[in-house]
Order: sequence, then structure tokens, then C-alpha cells
Amino acid sequence: MRTRVTVTALFAAALLTACGSISNNAGTVVSNASATAQDAGAALTAEQIASQLAIHILRLDVTITYDKDSDPEGLLGQPHGYTSKVAFSDGRIPKSDTAIFSKGDVEVGGLIEVFADAADLRARLQQLKDDGTKGGTALFEYDYVKGAILVRVSHYLTPAQAAEYQTAVKQLS
Repeated sequence: MRTRVTVTALFAAALLTACGSISNNAGTVVSNASATAQDAGAALTAEQIASQLAIHILRLDVTITYDKDSDPEGLLGQPHGYTSKVAFSDGRIPKSDTAIFSKGDVEVGGLIEVFADAADLRARLQQLKDDGTKGGTALFEYDYVKGAILVRVSHYLTPAQAAEYQTAVKQLS
């Protein structure tokens, strides 16, 4: 099994202060989350964003488009929650690495969560960080932010493969 990627407290603190782009210890870059939602294409749904990412990442396949009833976290459409969410698989991840996970788990590919604004996204990042320090898996993923868009990517991808998401997120319109 590959070594798990851990996001440092510095990474989360820098995101919460939104002071520009930084690198976490996984070698990934997170864009400044204080950009306006409009600049980041937040008018797009998570499914539309997945379609844009799939232009660059050919093995990305949307597996679940969540609605209020199917969202396991119950955040979809709630105040300060996301406005849309999809799960996707990435065919480059060996099935043997993710056999214990279910369709919709970030480990099999990732999740795209779209928020009404960057402040709600920053609060979500803090929640994921807090969950991860309490034994969850949230610290074992690559997170890419553009405006009010959060793309959460499986740690089972190599840093080079994950960097393809970073590049694709930067190119979202």
C-alpha cells in the first residue's frame, strides 16, 4: 500500500487566512480561496466542473451526482453547505488499492464540492482538517481550491497524477 499523504496544520492555517498560494507537504498547490465565486465558475455545477476536468483527466468518470436525499453528509443545500456535489473514480488507481472502499468514497477517485462562496469553502476545509485529526481520512487526500470550488482527490494517486488535477482546476472557467 502506498504511503498516506498528510496535510500539515500549516496548510490548513494558510488556507484559513487565504494569503495566497502555498504548497503543502504533499507537493500540491492550493489556490487562494478568497477569489470570488464568480471568478471560479461557481455558477457551474459540480457535474459541469467534472466534465471540464475530464477533458484533461481522461480516466475520470463521474460515479454519483448527489442530491439532498443521497448526500451522506447531509450538507447539500444546507446553509453554509455545498450547492452541488459529485463523486468520481479515477481509472489509474488500482482496484486492489481501493477494494475496501465504496463508490463515492474519495479514495476511489475524488469528490467535487461547490459552495456559494469561498468563506463556506474555507469552513469546510477546516471541518475536514478537524475530522482528519480525530481519526478520519480527510488528511489523506489532495485538496485543490479555486474560488468556491473544492476538488478532493484520492491519495492513492501519485503526486504527478494528482498534479494533473491541480493543473485542470487552475484552468476551470
